Amino acid sequence: MTRFKIAYKEEAITDLEEIRDYLDQNAPDQSDKIITELVSSIRSLEYLPKRNRERFPRKTPGLSVYTLPVLSYLIHYRVNDDEKLVRILTVRHTSRRPRKRFP
Repeated sequence: MTRFKIAYKEEAITDLEEIRDYLDQNAPDQSDKIITELVSSIRSLEYLPKRNRERFPRKTPGLSVYTLPVLSYLIHYRVNDDEKLVRILTVRHTSRRPRKRFP
């Protein structure tokens, strides 16, 4: 089975930091558990990254956006088969307005 590398866009890193900050203030007893679950789920994309829903399909290879639901969050990412790369675009709580476009 082919293993993909995981790369994070700056926005996804910022999203995870903001989630951590919010949880530390509002649910400190759950913060570590939730962040661990998010990161673990992202790491699981190393194998079979296209197993999730293709939310924004594109005709050009590598530009489709997939969505991985984790707890109350949606992780949006792209898969580049040629480079064997999964690029994490955003991590958003489901209560937030969904993105219409991705860079």
